[in-house]
Amino acid sequence: MGFGTLIFGSLLLFNVVYYQLTDVICASILLYGLYKLSGVERSFRFSYFACYGFLALSLAELTVGAMELISPLADLQTLTVYLTAVRAIAVSLTLIPLLLGMRRLGLELKVRDLPERCRTAILLVGIAYGVTLIASIPPLLSLFGQRTQLILYMISICGQMISSLWVLTSLYKSYATICMPKGPTANGNAKG
Repeated sequence: MGFGTLIFGSLLLFNVVYYQLTDVICASILLYGLYKLSGVERSFRFSYFACYGFLALSLAELTVGAMELISPLADLQTLTVYLTAVRAIAVSLTLIPLLLGMRRLGLELKVRDLPERCRTAILLVGIAYGVTLIASIPPLLSLFGQRTQLILYMISICGQMISSLWVLTSLYKSYATICMPKGPTANGNAKG
């Protein structure tokens, strides 16, 4: 159905330090999984189209990172910082509709704990990537002291790790309860 593919793609979101290297792969895998789910729920379709933006941004980040390696004299630090801010928006626009769709499916199919798990994941993603957005815009950071900047950066990294873990476990819960057969056999006939 697509949840297994999304689990694999969301594993790559754990790379919060060198994400320029893995975001292209992550966005491509998420795009494929969301394509498979886009006909099931409208929120998955919105997440699917938002993932195109995430893929384009990850290609831009990879290109800027490669340019910094090839030409060390090029000062692309400001561009990299703003790309980090846009990444926070792109990842949020991909994950939040995905989680909303999973929540709606959980409510519709009466899957225990899934709607609450998805609601918590939406909150964690919003907080984590909101702090990342604030910590990635230099004019906003100039309002804070150096110690506060360091605290925001650490909250950003820890928040992304925690929200990625929560999204991953929510996807697994969806996969295990929605996609897996519930009876002794896949077609529902008990052998006896």
